[in-house]
Amino acid sequence: MELEGTDRRSIDLPGSQRSILADVVSGAARDVPIVLLLFSAGPLNIAVADAAENVRAILQCSFPAQTAGLAIFQVLD
Repeated sequence: MELEGTDRRSIDLPGSQRSILADVVSGAARDVPIVLLLFSAGPLNIAVADAAENVRAILQCSFPAQTAGLAIFQVLD
């Protein structure tokens, strides 16, 4: 995790997020189009999503403000 004055040691997704992402793109949602929203301040290794045919869009959201939901909706609409 990133904190003020502390850098990450890896660009891998933290905790169990990589296995959750892998389960989503290859599991029950195989036939369902997926849009991946990334909320982060830096680069992340999302190769598993990049290689998945059912991931139709990847949107880097950074650290959004109070109208983020509306902005994301407008981008995806």
